This record gives sequence, structure tokens and C-alpha cells, in this order.
Amino acid sequence: MRNKTLYLLFVLFLFSCESNAILDPKNQAATYFPLAPGNSWTYSGWNGTEQTITYRIIEQKLIGSQVYFSFGVSAEHTEWIRIAGGSVYKLINGREVLWLDFTKNDGANYYYNPTPYSGRWKVHVQRDRTVEYDIGQKYKYLDCVDFFFDLPHAVDEEQGFAFAPGVGIVNFYGTWVNLFLKSYSISPD
Repeated sequence: MRNKTLYLLFVLFLFSCESNAILDPKNQAATYFPLAPGNSWTYSGWNGTEQTITYRIIEQKLIGSQVYFSFGVSAEHTEWIRIAGGSVYKLINGREVLWLDFTKNDGANYYYNPTPYSGRWKVHVQRDRTVEYDIGQKYKYLDCVDFFFDLPHAVDEEQGFAFAPGVGIVNFYGTWVNLFLKSYSISPD
């Protein structure tokens, strides 16, 4: 009986350590946006049609002293991104820019400034969202984090990204597009 109790306590300890690691803000970016060459996400609903579009992590590359991943629909149409702690950065014109900040609490805001000429996008973070949709099959993702980008004083430019833990982006949305995750492939760690 004592051995069973010790075993049960050990198993509970392991699960609590894993759970705490995922909840730790420093690990959330990697939990919500798994980056590894070969990972892919296929979306349906491109501009209100039945077309699908697939985003991939095409390659991994050392740029300067940082490891970046090319994320896009083809080698010609990618963005270089990397995870550092609880944040995702984009490399834009040789400059690293904060894109997604998973360390922010529910309701928090921060600014995204992709270029000196584009203006500062206000980013609103919403946590613990449930994302549900039906695209011929019902999908439901719990504990999502949503990033809503808005360029003040501009019309029809809003866009958002909802991320599910262990999956990645489950919904791209905005004035001109609404993409829903149809399937995905994530490489094991």
C-alpha cells in the first residue's frame, strides 16, 4: 500500500511539474506556437471560399546568434520568426520586432511596430478563449490566447490570431479574411 501511495504521489508530482512548466509565461510561446521544420497548418475559408491554404515551418536557420524559423506558404513567401522566452519575434528588414507577447495577462495591451513608417499597431491580448467552428466538421479548442491587432486611425485593417496550446494558430481573422484550422502536423519534441 505504501509503494502505491508513493507511486501515485510521484505521478502527481510529474504532472504538476509539467503543468507548471506550460503555465510559466516563459514557456507559453513555445507551447502555443510549436516551431520545428516540417510543422504545418492547413486552413479553410480563405476570403469566404472553400479553398485551403497551408502554412509551414519551411526551414530553421542561424541568423546572427539567434535561431529563426521561416514561416509561410512557400519558400518565396515566408517570414523569419523566433521564440525567446514568452515572446515571438519577427525579423523585418534586418530588425527584430516583437510580434506576439504570451507573457501578457488577459486584457493587456502592447504595441507592434513592424516598420518605422507603418505606425504602431495596438495589440489586445485575450486569454482563456474557447474557439469553436464548423467547416464540415466541428472543431473546438480550449484555453486559447487571442492577439487582436488594430492600427489606430485606420479603417478595415484589423486582424487577429487565436492560438491553441500544442497546436498553433487555429484562426486568422480580420476585415478581409477569416481562416479556420482544418488540419495540422506537429513534429514530436
